[in-house]
Amino acid sequence: MKLVISSFALPTMAHCIMIFLVIPVIFLYTTCWGIQCYQCESLKDDSCTEHEVDPRYLLRCPVTHNYCRKIISAFYFKDSSETFVVRECAIHGSIVEDCYKGKYSKDSYQYVCECKNAEGCNSSSNFHHQNWIVY
Repeated sequence: MKLVISSFALPTMAHCIMIFLVIPVIFLYTTCWGIQCYQCESLKDDSCTEHEVDPRYLLRCPVTHNYCRKIISAFYFKDSSETFVVRECAIHGSIVEDCYKGKYSKDSYQYVCECKNAEGCNSSSNFHHQNWIVY
């Protein structure tokens, strides 16, 4: 018994094979790239401050990091204070709020915001900062 494939079925089968090969490639391409976040530290570069960030720091995150984070830390010493900012890619934790306050001690604090709603969402203009009272 011979199997006869008509000329009509061959293009249809080729199209199906092509579709099954192309769709996974497109899916892999779109899922292998993580979100873009600003990634910098104000202690290393003055163009990464609380209120502004240089566009060159908008970089692609690893695919495992699906959130952006901005951390503002303030340390108060006897005669001075030090505030610095870290912007980074993040793996979302178990927090519910977009922003939260962490407190180290009586005179130091950390303000952390996380987002995933847009590329570069950890720039200064995208977070609604609240005035935290440090006591």
